[in-house]
Amino acid sequence: MSSTTTNLVFLIKRQPHLTFSDFKLQYENHVKLATPVILKYGAVYYSVQFNRPKPKDDLQDTLKNDEKVVEGIMIEYDAITTMRFRESDEFKKAWESEEQRGILSPDAARFMGEMRFSFWTEALGIIDGESMV
Repeated sequence: MSSTTTNLVFLIKRQPHLTFSDFKLQYENHVKLATPVILKYGAVYYSVQFNRPKPKDDLQDTLKNDEKVVEGIMIEYDAITTMRFRESDEFKKAWESEEQRGILSPDAARFMGEMRFSFWTEALGIIDGESMV
């Protein structure tokens, strides 16, 4: 993938009146609405990962052994969503589309609360089991 790839990372909290289970169910339904739209506008990757309310102790203990990890600080968001487009114009077209304004945005407003986001370029690492180094 080229360095012009546009990656968006969203940190999302649920609406305060929703349980985590209700939020997750509504988000899963939202993904079914969003997937064909973002594919239409050129997305090459779309992922929603849900935060576990409390990690298993063995996983948390593993992180505590790393001096760079601040003990006890967990991301306090319910989901992390990542989208990847080959070009930033593709994302812009998707975000400004009639589908986004008329369907996806109103649907998301029913269950998404506070949201933070950031744009990233392609990183080094492993994608689909292939080294990108």
